[in-house]
Amino acid sequence: MARSDLRIDNFKANFDAGARPNRFKVNILGPNLFRAGEMTEAVQEETDEETGEVITEGVASTLKNVKLDIEGIRCHKATLPGRALEAHTFSEYGAERQMPFKVNDGGTASFSFYCDQNFQDRAAIEGWQDSIYGGDPIKPRFAFFEEYVGTVEISAMNTRGKETLQYTLKDAYPIKYEQQDLDYSSSDIMSFTVEIAYRSFETKYVPDESDGGGLNRGRRILDALIGIGQQTGKYTNAGQSVFKRLRGLDDKLAKVQGIFG
Repeated sequence: MARSDLRIDNFKANFDAGARPNRFKVNILGPNLFRAGEMTEAVQEETDEETGEVITEGVASTLKNVKLDIEGIRCHKATLPGRALEAHTFSEYGAERQMPFKVNDGGTASFSFYCDQNFQDRAAIEGWQDSIYGGDPIKPRFAFFEEYVGTVEISAMNTRGKETLQYTLKDAYPIKYEQQDLDYSSSDIMSFTVEIAYRSFETKYVPDESDGGGLNRGRRILDALIGIGQQTGKYTNAGQSVFKRLRGLDDKLAKVQGIFG
């Protein structure tokens, strides 16, 4: 690398303001709150006090999709999960190497919430957890998996408030929440931490369409690589995976510069 390439001006010219850990939002979508059959029957029995008319099935259909929803306005700490490939030692001949055989795409993620004076978010999480085992820890009766799982959406944002990285945790449910300490000597707002288990996750990268400041070297490289692949079809398996994601960004990247810096 030429000495001139190491100048701080070159680094600054090929870098933006940087991703910040304090710019994010979380949305937790729990399981459905109504059983379709029971809920429809109950709704049909309700009548309007003024007209005496039975509430329509349209309302029942709407309520069928009502989920426990905790918007992460009060979430002040979250975790972006990672991924690991499990491998074992293997050798066709000679030196050994690591051979991947399993994708570890599930696990747990931690979220911390500020508590309002009614402990609203904690009550919702605790109710969700109760639904998993019936609320009786002495004689638990565990529900079917599909009855209590939900999804968790985590979005990282840039300094302009635009979402640039979106995580979706699938088949998620609260496996644990931490104890909370009371203290006469403290006047801080209370916080509680919940651990969410999930089966897998998806990521989506959403580039900001704002002007990148005239940096176009990365854009030219990206265009050239995608163009070669489209013309020749000579992607390797790795190339197919990488460019599948990049092609999804291609239209939105029209004004984004310096992706390869």
